[in-house]
Amino acid sequence: KIRARLRDSLHFIDMGYFTQVYKVRDLLERDSIHIVLQPRPCITFPPCEKADWKVIAAVVSQVRLLDDPYEDCPGVYHLDRRYVASYKILQPILGNYKQNDTLTFEVFDHYGSPAFADYQNVLIYICDYCGRLVHVKYQYNNVYITEDGRWAAPYQTHDYMWLAKSGKTTTVKPELITFKKPVMFNLDGYAPEVVKQQFPEPYYKIEGNKAIAVYGNYIEELLEIKKLTRLKEYDIKP
Repeated sequence: KIRARLRDSLHFIDMGYFTQVYKVRDLLERDSIHIVLQPRPCITFPPCEKADWKVIAAVVSQVRLLDDPYEDCPGVYHLDRRYVASYKILQPILGNYKQNDTLTFEVFDHYGSPAFADYQNVLIYICDYCGRLVHVKYQYNNVYITEDGRWAAPYQTHDYMWLAKSGKTTTVKPELITFKKPVMFNLDGYAPEVVKQQFPEPYYKIEGNKAIAVYGNYIEELLEIKKLTRLKEYDIKP
């Protein structure tokens, strides 16, 4: 028995099947209720020449993120969870998208829910995999509005770590950023050595259990660092 109002909807969900949604009012008009879920096809990635891969980059705001489980194909085993994300574009950078367009893409993550989902606004990197939009695994920057109305990220520790490992040279350096609202991170539960590593001074100011962003980079500079490191194998054009 299900207690529901006429204006409610019921979602019928099972692993490996397409979800079906029905209004209670419509179900009650049936002589009998018999719901048959359709199985999902297994997920495969047909061959796609790397030369055809294009990167889409944009500052986006979260609309929804759905855990979208899938079936393994015979003889193929996936180690990642699959999500389908929809984000509103606030500022396009690369790709043929415009402001206020909705960008829908697949996400594969080995650790569970994607880390970028913890932030409302992010600079996201998407690969056009022969017409299939897929998040470039783990690549994003959490961004915030600055006092002069631009998008910027606080000092990105991991990006600069990868830049140092790459041996590449660039004119991009951390710079003082004045955010419209202070960008702060709660340090509860962080060991002192982790705080020192993840929120190094002078790029962050430590006050009690808060790390306050002092330095950072604007989105154009963030993209430049990614192009030299985690996105170097992709076809990135102006």
